[in-house]
Amino acid sequence: MKSQPTLLSFFGTKTKDIDTEENDKVSSRVKRTRDYSPERFTDVVKKGARVQAALVLKEENGYEQEVCLPAESELLRNKLDVKEREEKKKLFGQFVEESASMKTGEEKWSELNRWASDVRDEKLRLPTDKDYDPSTLYIPPEAFKQLSPFQKQFWELKRKHYDVVLFFKKGKFYELYDCDADIGHSFLGLNYTAGGRVEMRCVGVPETSFARYASKLVDNGFKVGRVEQVETTTAAAQRRRSSDSLDSKVAVCQRSLVRIMTKGSLTADELDGDPSWHFLLFIHQSVSSKKTGFFYLDVSAGHSTIGEMKEDTGVVDLEAILLSVQPVEVVAINCQRDGPLSELLKYYASSSNCLLVYKSYSIDFNQNDASFPAHLEQFLAQHSAASIALFGGLEYLKSLYVSLETLRFSAVVIWDKCCTKEYIPKSVPNEAKSEPPCAASLTGSTVFNLDVVPSRVSKIRSHTLLSFVDHTVTAGGKRLIKKWICSPLMCRSSIEKRLNAIGIVLKKDSESNVLEQVRKQLCQFPDFERQVVRIQNIAYCNHQIVMFDDSEKRKMMEFLKLLKCLDRAVDFLKKQLPAILFPEFDSFVDSIPSFDGNILHKCRTVLDDLFNEFPDVDQMEGSELSFSQENSKLKSEIESIESRLQCILEELREEMRVDIQWFHRFRESYQLEFSQASLEKMNIPDDFILMSQTSDKKRFWTPEIRRLVKKRDELLEAHATSESSKLKEILLKFDEFSELWRNLAMMIAELDALFSLARTSRSSSGVMCRPEIIQSDKPRLIVEQLRHPCLADMGDLYSSGSCLSFIPVSLSVGGEEGTSFVIRGPNMGGKSTLLREICLAVILAQCGCYVPAKKFQYTLFDKIFTRMGASDAIGRGQSTFLLEVQEAAAILNNATKSSLVVIDELGRGTSTYDGYAIAKAVLNDISTRIGCLCFFSTHYHHLMYEKLPSNVRFFEMQAEVDEEKKDVTFLYSLKETRESCVSSRGVYCAKMAKLPEEILRRAEDPNVRALLNGMNPSFDETEAEFLRLFKS
Repeated sequence: MKSQPTLLSFFGTKTKDIDTEENDKVSSRVKRTRDYSPERFTDVVKKGARVQAALVLKEENGYEQEVCLPAESELLRNKLDVKEREEKKKLFGQFVEESASMKTGEEKWSELNRWASDVRDEKLRLPTDKDYDPSTLYIPPEAFKQLSPFQKQFWELKRKHYDVVLFFKKGKFYELYDCDADIGHSFLGLNYTAGGRVEMRCVGVPETSFARYASKLVDNGFKVGRVEQVETTTAAAQRRRSSDSLDSKVAVCQRSLVRIMTKGSLTADELDGDPSWHFLLFIHQSVSSKKTGFFYLDVSAGHSTIGEMKEDTGVVDLEAILLSVQPVEVVAINCQRDGPLSELLKYYASSSNCLLVYKSYSIDFNQNDASFPAHLEQFLAQHSAASIALFGGLEYLKSLYVSLETLRFSAVVIWDKCCTKEYIPKSVPNEAKSEPPCAASLTGSTVFNLDVVPSRVSKIRSHTLLSFVDHTVTAGGKRLIKKWICSPLMCRSSIEKRLNAIGIVLKKDSESNVLEQVRKQLCQFPDFERQVVRIQNIAYCNHQIVMFDDSEKRKMMEFLKLLKCLDRAVDFLKKQLPAILFPEFDSFVDSIPSFDGNILHKCRTVLDDLFNEFPDVDQMEGSELSFSQENSKLKSEIESIESRLQCILEELREEMRVDIQWFHRFRESYQLEFSQASLEKMNIPDDFILMSQTSDKKRFWTPEIRRLVKKRDELLEAHATSESSKLKEILLKFDEFSELWRNLAMMIAELDALFSLARTSRSSSGVMCRPEIIQSDKPRLIVEQLRHPCLADMGDLYSSGSCLSFIPVSLSVGGEEGTSFVIRGPNMGGKSTLLREICLAVILAQCGCYVPAKKFQYTLFDKIFTRMGASDAIGRGQSTFLLEVQEAAAILNNATKSSLVVIDELGRGTSTYDGYAIAKAVLNDISTRIGCLCFFSTHYHHLMYEKLPSNVRFFEMQAEVDEEKKDVTFLYSLKETRESCVSSRGVYCAKMAKLPEEILRRAEDPNVRALLNGMNPSFDETEAEFLRLFKS
């Protein structure tokens, strides 16, 4: 498992004795020095520092010798004569005396504060102790009192969040101190600052680069905290003047921890434009009921789902969720650290670069800050495991300083398997209430075996089903199309509506290229879902964060840009799209459940109202904003002061007859700058105050300038506070209609996803047909010229390259003709490819997309199961054969008559006879008890001679065999037959793999082959005879 790295794991922290720490000083100083060089390393040794390892000492006479300190040991080891020894001892003794004065501020601080390296938690437990708490740090009270005010401010936060890398705001920079600085140096390549600004090791980044650097640490599994300045220097000065309390006299500005970032809690700004889902999964397994509850959400987009799994299907369902949802962080709430659930979580975390966290909370259902809609309240009351997952998740989010106001519980989706009519919210249309919106279930092995979506680790999209259908151009569309593929529809009317809409688009596209017209419009829209959540985060921020750039103005301009994009989206949906799809627009939008003309009309009204809050919207770019008369008055006063300052400059220029310029410095603007040449021509008045200087320039304030600058700073701060407060009011007003914006974002996403399916259905790689749903009590599947969707994505398969050998398949199965189909044939004959393309085509059809075939008719399938491939799961302690039979057990325990089951070579992970017996028993149970549509690929050819149920039919992948040349030509065509025509031909496949000729010759022994092909004797006799022949 890739667990979350801690500061202790990074440093390999262990207790040190005083002598060991003293001996480490030089090496530590060298590592922590930005301008490290061999010469400086030698200088450190010359100054009398003590180290453990031998170092090279460069003497003045030019030769080098190896020394090992302390000095006396070195001198004795080299057996110097008495005179030289005395001189050397005196010289080294002088260095040792001088070493204390030559120490850097960082070294002196570390020596005085050894608690920072000899780490213990707040209960004095060592990192090696079982119950050690890595999130806390013990600081002796007396040592804490000796810290400077700024150091106290830092360590007060750090000792409560020791496992968090703190980015500490100081001026225009975020700085990392002490152990955090070491992490920044190692993982981010940041140089240590010289001079010991705060007496601790320090690295820093500009405030505009915070998201980029923080996300790198988060990707490496660290938790990152953002500490912001929440008090201006002017406000701090007023605080110190207005109160006599010691706390109020603290010189440093107030700072607060406003955010902790983890992999699963990143916001839109922190994701750096990545449009994919970033789900955070909370999970709880009840010890008493054995039920497993879960709650997963994307903090950046506001999407969330809650559900509860039964004991008998918990692990299977959770595996499906992990592989389809692909969470980046999993938090186990009050869960045991052993057992099947824990093993699955650890295996997934280690194999997918997912962060796994265990948390324990004492949950009080009566005390929570969240307000739930009625349908969710009812669900939580009846599902305790899901409730604990949800409430534990809220506690975790609060610990990360995530605003719960941004979590819209009215939009929480209840998991399909828990979804019944009584849990559907009242806001859902009546038509949907009559038929709950259920989706077909894909097991975890199905998602993995069929390459439905790319894994989060590889991120290779090619040749997956998602890559075949994803032609979206918006971020919301990309997320939605993945959701559609992983949750195919089960509702016939919803499938037909999508297919009808695709038919309209394809018809219109042949006339006026509507696919490209709509694509050009959609690609102009930002990620509305995440932008809306981003605005909510700003609106509900409880801290008055002080920024030293134009961030407030940027926020305002970005909000205006979002309003304009929303305005364009409304215009597009209300005016342009109807014109493009006229006269079939009404039929088309019937396939978009979220589309509502009334919502668009209301969006227009609210947007007009929001635009009225901004004066001169069209002329705002690059100008200052002013929301009210009070702000205009403040701005007028500021301009008056700036005008007076300019007059002072002109008056001084005229009076002194020298060149004078303004010099603006952070917090000390409007300094009168004189060059050295000007200073030589004049005498500086006594009331001039020297503010700064360089080798050739000096800068001053006059008492009047000082007073005006101070007044100007106060007015600027008041103006900024007023503007920020007014902007926050507007953002909160915008948030009142968050449901409107979410609905609008969903309309754009669904439109984009639907046009993506239409573009897929217009594929140039071959014939695409509209699938037809068969109404039948028995499962049916009729296909003609079916191609593999992911191979079809490679281009024109039938015109060039190696794809010429790909042969489409046609078959008619199910109904009265039987439901179970045994497929035999030689190795590499195309059996697995056939099974995969059948499953993928069914998924496509139930997503409402055209299928790469000439004809495709089918009955709806509620679940798709696959048992394919051969691999183990060492991380979960599971062998290859154990995985085989576990997947088979999941099929037998969960499949229904309406399921689609694909089993590829069950039983090959054990002995031939055990595997054969299990394969036969599973096939018999599926055929008789379940009665679903089942494709059973096998090399157990003797099944043809067994007495199996009448609904079992036998097919074979055809091939031509040249016995003389020992060669096989694969025809990739399917033929129904009960005769053994080709067999497996595994030896021929071994020949293609370049197995040695001697091995091939012995394997082709006719006695051995005749014996194994016959299998007429009893199992024991056959096995004994086989071993005898093979050893001879």
